[in-house]
Amino acid sequence: MAVRSKSMAETDRYRFSFSNNGADLTITDKWSMKNTQIWGDPHIDTNDEEGDFNGEFKDLTNSNAHTTFLLRDGTRVTFKALDTGLIEEVDIIKENAHVKGYDQVQVTLVYTLFL
Repeated sequence: MAVRSKSMAETDRYRFSFSNNGADLTITDKWSMKNTQIWGDPHIDTNDEEGDFNGEFKDLTNSNAHTTFLLRDGTRVTFKALDTGLIEEVDIIKENAHVKGYDQVQVTLVYTLFL
């Protein structure tokens, strides 16, 4: 996993980029060039389905704050997105590498290697 800038990190297969002052997280599969955009509390839009709003998670009962995606390469993405419309926090974990993004105004990605 590599942090390319304070708003973008990537694994061999996926790119994680923040835009709109941290309000949007886009996960791009670099192999297929398909992407998923996440925003809000959260809302999801995938670029391979019609429309600009393919899902939302208001019916979640286990956590009102955190949502986790497990990607095909084993990368785990957990994010906190409340009704403020911002991605407030994100953890991207692949094997022993951990990238944490935080800050409600400007996302900053911090890389940690687990020993």
